[in-house]
Amino acid sequence: MAQMNPDFQYYVQMDGTWKNKDETCKIVLSKFQSVEMEYMQCSLSSSYSAIGMPPQVFMNQMLGFPSPMMGSNYKVHDDEEIRINIIKPEIYNDKIAVYSVEEAWYGKGILHVVIVKNNDKSKFEIELKKEDPGVNEETLKDDGIYLCSCGYTGPTGKFCPNCGKAIKINDEL
Repeated sequence: MAQMNPDFQYYVQMDGTWKNKDETCKIVLSKFQSVEMEYMQCSLSSSYSAIGMPPQVFMNQMLGFPSPMMGSNYKVHDDEEIRINIIKPEIYNDKIAVYSVEEAWYGKGILHVVIVKNNDKSKFEIELKKEDPGVNEETLKDDGIYLCSCGYTGPTGKFCPNCGKAIKINDEL
């Protein structure tokens, strides 16, 4: 029997469309580990991994110990909750890799992406926020069990406990 990925909760949390303030960058992360990115006139299509930051990683860093999860060179960012690793990080314009994603992480509602311009190696960080998923019009079964498009099945209130979507049942919020 196949075992469920223990990090799946992080993919569900990251699932959605992310944009920066001036909308020059758009990233769509799927709970099924695919990532699509548009930056300026360039794009990226790849898969990604999402790793949650357990409290002992932060404690080890504060004490000066290397992180066994990330290797000795990895420094956890302030407020980092989820580490995003993009498998093929090159961002293309036609067939030319103009930029690359050097690192990405999520914390406190913000997706941080560090981009490197390949010709001069200059770096800059972009902060993106998740688009409001809107009202979820999934159904409540006769037995009181809620079925959400994010994959959650179970009891609920006004919001899905898994993805946070507002729940609209019988035209009421």
